[in-house]
Amino acid sequence: MYFPAMISRLPLPSSLLWVNLFSTCRKHFSLVALVLMLAPLSTWGQARLEWGPVTGAVMPKQARIKTAASKAPGLKLVYYPLAAVSQAETLRMSRDMGDTLVFEAQLARLKPHTRYQYHIMDMNDRLMARAQFRTAPPADNQEHFRFGYISCFRGGDTPLPGVEQLMKTDPHFVLNVGDWGYYDTTDHFPQDTNVFPLKAARVQQAYFDRYTQDAMPTLLRQTSLAYTWDDHDWQNDNASAHHFTIYQDKKQQPQEVPFPKQARTNSHAGYRRYVPHYPLEQPGAESPIYQRFRWGPAEFFILDTRSNRTPNTGALKQVNGQWHYQPSSENQCLGTEQLQWLLDGLKNSDATWKFVVTSIAFNTGLENYVHQALALKDQELKILWYKFPAENLTSILMDSWPGFAVERDLILNHCRKHDIRNLIFLSGDTHIAAMDDGSNAGFPELMSGGMTRGSKAAYWLSRLFKTNVWNTYAQGKAPSKVRDAFGLVDVHGADSVTLKTVDERGEIIGQHTYYPELTAAPDIVMTPAVKSHAWLDFTPEIQLHPLAVRLQFDRFPRRFAKAANLVVRKPDGEPVLNKVLERRFRRSHWEHLGALHPGYYFVGVESIEGKFYRRVWIGRK
Repeated sequence: MYFPAMISRLPLPSSLLWVNLFSTCRKHFSLVALVLMLAPLSTWGQARLEWGPVTGAVMPKQARIKTAASKAPGLKLVYYPLAAVSQAETLRMSRDMGDTLVFEAQLARLKPHTRYQYHIMDMNDRLMARAQFRTAPPADNQEHFRFGYISCFRGGDTPLPGVEQLMKTDPHFVLNVGDWGYYDTTDHFPQDTNVFPLKAARVQQAYFDRYTQDAMPTLLRQTSLAYTWDDHDWQNDNASAHHFTIYQDKKQQPQEVPFPKQARTNSHAGYRRYVPHYPLEQPGAESPIYQRFRWGPAEFFILDTRSNRTPNTGALKQVNGQWHYQPSSENQCLGTEQLQWLLDGLKNSDATWKFVVTSIAFNTGLENYVHQALALKDQELKILWYKFPAENLTSILMDSWPGFAVERDLILNHCRKHDIRNLIFLSGDTHIAAMDDGSNAGFPELMSGGMTRGSKAAYWLSRLFKTNVWNTYAQGKAPSKVRDAFGLVDVHGADSVTLKTVDERGEIIGQHTYYPELTAAPDIVMTPAVKSHAWLDFTPEIQLHPLAVRLQFDRFPRRFAKAANLVVRKPDGEPVLNKVLERRFRRSHWEHLGALHPGYYFVGVESIEGKFYRRVWIGRK
C-alpha cells in the first residue's frame, strides 16, 4: 500500500490519545520504513525525455517528429486533431540505430490546414510530453498565415526573451537560418583545427543544448520548425565546404584554413539524425541540405549556403601586391546542382509568393562596401571597438553573396528573363535586423536580427561609407540601443505580404507591406553607388489626384543640391520622369506623372555621386 494511503487509514489524533497514535506508528514502523525506502526507486528505471519533441517537415497531410529519451525500451505517440479527440491514433516511434536515444515518428494521412495535438507516452502509457503543430494548407488556400524567422543564438544558459515574444504571436511555423549557438570554441587556429564537429559527441551535445535552452522547448512544443545551418553551426566562423577564413593578425592577409574531413561528415550526420527536416533534394550522406516546401499560396526554397561553397576569398585576386575584386563562375556558394534546382524551382513554381531562405545576406548593394573598402587600401578602419585594415573588411564581406556575385546575378537575371515575380529573400548571419525593398537587394529582403546577438554594424558601415544599403529599415541605422530581434512575416493569401522586425520586448521596430507584381529591380537601379561618399536618405510621397510624386528628405548632403535629378522608372528600368531636382526646405516640388498603370515603380535620385532608389507603388491598389 502506498504510504499516504496507509496513513489516511490511521485513526485521527482528535479521537485518540497521542500515546495511542505513537503506539500505532511503532506497530507499523517496519512497513512504513520499507515503503519510504522503495518509493523513490520506483522512478529510477522510468524513461526520461532528454530533449524534444521537435516537429518538422510539415505538409498538408504529413509531419515528422523527433525526440530523445534515455532508459526507454520504446515510445508511443498518440495524435489527433485538437478539435476531435475521438479521432486519436497511436503509433510506435522508431529508434535511430546511430543514436539509440533518438526516436522518430512519421505521421501520414493528416488533415490539411488543421491544428494537431500529440502525446508522447512510454510503453506503460505514462505521459512524457504534449505538443501541438499545424498542418500546411493546400496550395489553393488563400487564408492568412504567419511564420517566425530567427537566427544567431548565443547558447548555454543565455535567456531568450525574443523566443517568448515570438510565442505570443502564435506562428504557424518557425524558420531558423542558423548560427544556432556558437560552439566553435574548441579551436586554436592556425595551430590546430579542432573544430567542434570533429567529435560526434560534441555535435550531439550541441543539438541537446539547442533544443533545451531557456524558452526554446516551449516554442518547439507549440509549433513546427524548419532549420538550416550557417557557418557557426556548420563548422566555424566564415566556413565554406572544406575551409574557413581566419584573420590571424591585422597586418597579415586572411588565410583559408582547411578543416578535417571527419568534421564535415559529423555535421551532415548530426543534421540528418537530430533535425526533422523536409526531404533533401540531393541524395548522399554529405550532400547539401537544401529543401523546399509549400504552404498555401507560398513556396519556400531553403538553401544550403555553406556545405557546398568554394573558399570565401576566391573572388579577391592579388595584382602587384594589391587586392582586386574579380568574382567569377568559379566562386560558387550553391554549386551547380543546387543552383539549377533553385532556378528551375522558381521558374516552374505556381505559388503567388516565393521565399528564398538564404542564411547569408543577398543584398547586391553590399558590393558598394566592397569597392569602397578596396579603395581605402591600407587604411585602418574602426568599427565599434575593432580596428583592422580595410582589406580585411573586404574579405569579411566575401562571406556574404558579394563573394559569389556571378551566381547571385544568375539568379536575378533568370528572374528577369522569365518574368518571375513576387520573390522575397530571407537572410541572417549578420546579427542585424534589416529590410530592403529590392532597390539594392534586387528583390525585397528581410534579414533576421540576432536573437541574442544584436549588432550596430549597419549603423557603423553606413557612417563609414556614407551610404545605407537597407533602404526600408536597418537596425542600428541610428546610434541607439540595439535590442535582440527576430523576423515575423504575415502572408495575407494572394493579396499581400507584410515583413516585420520585432524586438525582444515585442515592439515592432520595422515593417513594410508588399503587393503582387514584384519584379527584380533593373540593373540601372541597382548599380552600386561606388563614387558616393554622401549618405542620402529620403521617402517618396505619392499624390493620386492628380498623379504626382515628391521626395521627403531625411538626409540630403550639400553636394547633391546642384547636380541631382528626380527620376521615376518602370519595373524594366525605362524612365517615365527625369527632372532636375530643386530642393525646397526638406521636400522637393510635386512632379506630375501623367497617366500610369497602377503598380510598382522605382523612384530615386541620380547624380554623379551615385544612384539611390526606392520601390514604390504608384496608383490605386
